[in-house]
Amino acid sequence: MRGTGDDDAGQPGDGNGLPATQPLEVGALPTDLPIDVLTETIDGLVQTAERRRPDLQAARALAEKASRTCRRFDLTCSRL
Repeated sequence: MRGTGDDDAGQPGDGNGLPATQPLEVGALPTDLPIDVLTETIDGLVQTAERRRPDLQAARALAEKASRTCRRFDLTCSRL
């Protein structure tokens, strides 16, 4: 994100009960994030959620079936 940050300076505080005019100081964001670690963690969370909630596993199976049907009929399934 680029910009001065002035436009959004009050929004985080406002959402936490502080006046929107109160300046907030935040630290610098990291320039390099360990995307591979984050991806592994997200995948693990999805797998855990599917194990704990059979309805999520069923929803994924339904979406995959719909995607296969789209491919079979050469349709675009960009939302699946």
